Amino acid sequence: MRVVRFACAAALVVYAVHWLVSSRRVASADLRVEEARGAAGAEPAPTRPQPLRAGAPAAAPTKAYRGTVTSGRDGRPIAEANVMLCLRDPCEDEPLADFVTDDDGTFEVEPDGDAGPLQPRALVVRADGFLEAALRGPELAAAARPGGVEVTLEPAPRVHGRVRAPDGSALEGVRVGVFQRSAAEEIWDLTGDTGEYRLESAPTGEVTVYAILDDHEEVQAALGHLSLRPGDERTLDFTLSGQRAHKVTGRVVDRLGRPLAWVGLTVEEPASASTLDRVWAQHLGGQSIQTGVDGTFELALVSPGPHHVKLWAWSPEDKQLLAQADLYASEHGRDDTVTVWDADIVHCSLRDGRGRAVRISRYTVGYERTDGDGCVSSIRIVGSSGWEPGLADQLSFPWARSFASLSVRLAGEGIQGEALLRGPAERCELSGQ
Repeated sequence: MRVVRFACAAALVVYAVHWLVSSRRVASADLRVEEARGAAGAEPAPTRPQPLRAGAPAAAPTKAYRGTVTSGRDGRPIAEANVMLCLRDPCEDEPLADFVTDDDGTFEVEPDGDAGPLQPRALVVRADGFLEAALRGPELAAAARPGGVEVTLEPAPRVHGRVRAPDGSALEGVRVGVFQRSAAEEIWDLTGDTGEYRLESAPTGEVTVYAILDDHEEVQAALGHLSLRPGDERTLDFTLSGQRAHKVTGRVVDRLGRPLAWVGLTVEEPASASTLDRVWAQHLGGQSIQTGVDGTFELALVSPGPHHVKLWAWSPEDKQLLAQADLYASEHGRDDTVTVWDADIVHCSLRDGRGRAVRISRYTVGYERTDGDGCVSSIRIVGSSGWEPGLADQLSFPWARSFASLSVRLAGEGIQGEALLRGPAERCELSGQ
């Protein structure tokens, strides 16, 4: 199967920058705020904010938030730090505005015109190799005064090391990372041909570092535990040995037992599960796992379980949950069937000129979705049917609510047909010659 993606260029650039910054999201750091001098006759320093003298009147707030970002290691300004005005604290949604600091570490940012009366609750500063800092309450108000503030970022801990096989040879392509609350927050690296890895922006506190080599038949994973402080440089080596994977296998069907293609799957282990189980499930969550055109799926896991599996329309990003089930795994796999009762299922068939059902051998399915900003993204899936005889005369899959339109082209036995759908209720019976 081949997947071809198209997207709004501007949205991709914004998303890439946002991902690069947020994938290094780390614990809060100490910060220092210095208010501008406000005594009568005293001029504020032109290059650097100064402390506010006791009893001096506060400057009138302005719409812009200003300041300088410096390093807690040597006091130097930090260029290209990301400064965000956030409606919520912590900053999890799209910021009201953002800015990248200049070469001298300065910034001036104000809410976009579309923000209207909305006021930020936090100013968050992030930079590669440093811990995140946030201004709230009085510190945020100080940034709105003419003199601005100084935000000091403490250096993040760094962890590095090597991953080897039991015979001492270097292992390439091992994913090493810090286990976080969500995959979006993960900090990770892949080992090179020498088996080396580097984690440049690890969080502080008690952390779990994992090393995983993705193998369908074996689970090769190891865990390490560290206590990290700002600026720490730590070495942690791993030796990986494999154990046979436990597999969850099965098929996803609709209420009439018809197999459903392109159903997304995620594993969400409970807090009571082992750390290795939870690390492995989060690792799987970073991959695109879907049912095949015959509705089948297979998950390689660490333990027999049970494992909590969620089924989504196409992918978790669509946030459209179809079903969930607790499934057990075994070394030889199990044959589980999960039924989806959702009514928004598209069933496509191909018929010849006499109305006779035709066995499908090739398919192309493309869909368009629009985001809240009106940007349209498109994906086209091209492949060949691997169904057994008798199951190849129909293609069924969920309709995601984010779809604006969906095109289907089916071919088989020398004929082909195509259709454009704008909703799940439309017929997808294709006729060809």
